[in-house]
Amino acid sequence: MHNRLPIAVIMLCAVIFLSGCGEQNILERLGFTHSVTFDQLPDKTDMDNKLLIGISVPRYESMGKGSNREFLSTVAESGKEGKQKLSRQTEFKLVSGQMRNVFWGQDLAKNGVWDQLNAFLNDSTISPRVKVSVVSGSAHDLLMKDFPPHSRTGQYIDRMLEKESNSQTVVNVNLFEFTRDYWDDGIDPITPLIKDNGKEVVIDGIALFDDDRYVARVPPELALILTCLRGNVSQGDLKVKLSGLSHSDEPAILGSIKSKRSVKVTASNPASPLAVTLTIKIKGFIQEYNGDLNTDADKDRKKAERHIERYIEQEAEKIIKTMKKHNADSIGLGKYIRNSMSYDQWKNLNWKEAYTDLKINLNVKVNIVGGGKFLN
Repeated sequence: MHNRLPIAVIMLCAVIFLSGCGEQNILERLGFTHSVTFDQLPDKTDMDNKLLIGISVPRYESMGKGSNREFLSTVAESGKEGKQKLSRQTEFKLVSGQMRNVFWGQDLAKNGVWDQLNAFLNDSTISPRVKVSVVSGSAHDLLMKDFPPHSRTGQYIDRMLEKESNSQTVVNVNLFEFTRDYWDDGIDPITPLIKDNGKEVVIDGIALFDDDRYVARVPPELALILTCLRGNVSQGDLKVKLSGLSHSDEPAILGSIKSKRSVKVTASNPASPLAVTLTIKIKGFIQEYNGDLNTDADKDRKKAERHIERYIEQEAEKIIKTMKKHNADSIGLGKYIRNSMSYDQWKNLNWKEAYTDLKINLNVKVNIVGGGKFLN
């Protein structure tokens, strides 16, 4: 027993000394990257393929002493080179484990975002739940700007996107979801679209992608309709126009929306035009309305439902027209066409070409339920 004691002491000392030989991350010396921006620099001889990269790093020691964040930016050919350059601008060791947002500038997104996306996927320290968004204009300028009383712009945008996503006003897309839709040959990705509105950041709609390229925009007032086209909705408010009733274009708010989407392939022969029937069933109640209809009367309620159905169908058709024009299957109709065919038929089908000729029959059913009433 006594002979084993010196060996145990030696092993304990070795563990203590060797534990100090590895890489140490001291909390006070770490720069936790919260948000990252990527912008394409204008085409110039010496700036071809160069990126303007910016990051926002919280500075907790500055709490109550003005700005409590540090914004760094650099020009580089890749995200990895950019991180090395940014690291030389700060006393902190930059780490990505707490990253929350990636913002792509509009010009970069139009040229394709896969290179930047792939770099994040290959970094094991970056969570696949990091949100991705497109900025109308410069992402760098947006994140660099302060928006009082918000002390951290990145955190301000992150919370706004989270809140809008919870109410299903816009989609909340992360690295995993964007990559999943990018690799799926039956759907194209989408992201929120945001912009600097002067004194605040606002949701500017939904960015539609063809593969990894931003190709079109759905305005914010139609974002919920796009969400209904894309899948089921459990809550949300939609402004509608009851055209042709007692006044012209009477506005109303259809609140507490619950919707279910179903897609049926009605023609799947690759040799002939493909066709689907897209059915959306919506329940909700009227939160605001200043017209002459009375919800106590069955006739008026049914009349309002038919007008809301017609309005949603018209706006949905506009969205579908935009998607087909830009070859963006943002609602995943390709998945249903693919599932209706054999593997060989799908592989031999040029879906991008067939998608532009796809016949889409839209069927919207609205049911105004209890919980609210028209105001006389």
